[in-house]
Amino acid sequence: MLSLLWPLLFIGALLYLAYRRASLGQATLVLGALLLGYTLWGEGGPIWTSILWVLFAPVALLNLPPLRLTFVSRATLSRSSRPRRVSGPKRLSSPTRST
Repeated sequence: MLSLLWPLLFIGALLYLAYRRASLGQATLVLGALLLGYTLWGEGGPIWTSILWVLFAPVALLNLPPLRLTFVSRATLSRSSRPRRVSGPKRLSSPTRST
């Protein structure tokens, strides 16, 4: 029965945090607390728990502003600041009918 509770807690927490538009820090804190609880009282083996912590570590590191700026903000801004290809002038006048 407890093995069904943990996925429900994680999914419920993710949905609640998304609904409330929680900040990255709040979401990381809640998910870290859930992961710590799962590590202490969950039924997962040590390999599975280690995999979960390894997957959680990059999310936790994104809370550091220099890393977030380097890996997320600059990469996103560099892609969006590329000049777009212009397809040529558009005709603003209405088309004329030829008979």
